[in-house]
Amino acid sequence: MESNGTSLQSLAERIRAKTEQDALEIESLTRQQFESLSRSLSASSKTALSTTENAIHSSIAELERNITSRFLSLGDMFNRKYLLSIVLSGGIVLASVCICGGLIALSRQQITDLRREVAELSARRTELENTIADWPMTVRNAPNGRFIVPKPPHTLKDKWTFDGQSAWKLE
Repeated sequence: MESNGTSLQSLAERIRAKTEQDALEIESLTRQQFESLSRSLSASSKTALSTTENAIHSSIAELERNITSRFLSLGDMFNRKYLLSIVLSGGIVLASVCICGGLIALSRQQITDLRREVAELSARRTELENTIADWPMTVRNAPNGRFIVPKPPHTLKDKWTFDGQSAWKLE
């Protein structure tokens, strides 16, 4: 009978150690995934914003140069021989304005997409936390060790086997 109590104790210790190891691994993997995702999102948003900002500054500088040069030669622009130059300059200004508008729209869309992705990841995290909370048992720390404690109304029943091994049945 003592041998049976010792093997139950040994089984309980192995189950406790395995559960503790599994909980630590799940916690570590979840933490690593969230940290990796956070770094990736941060890098992506910085790259997107930097690229967009540089393109906008470049387009604005080009637009400013075009406007300045056109105003300096305002009197000459109204001559017939400069009519083609006026049309081309207007086209360049219009193209620059369209490019700036497109870049601004693109950056807004990327920011919206990133916000949506962050919201989806937050929902996924909550779902994972809720899944873990639905487990019928918890791990509790005490001065004399860690214990697996079933959540009410569940109880542990011993003297069961599963795949030829001793098991506790959770009811």
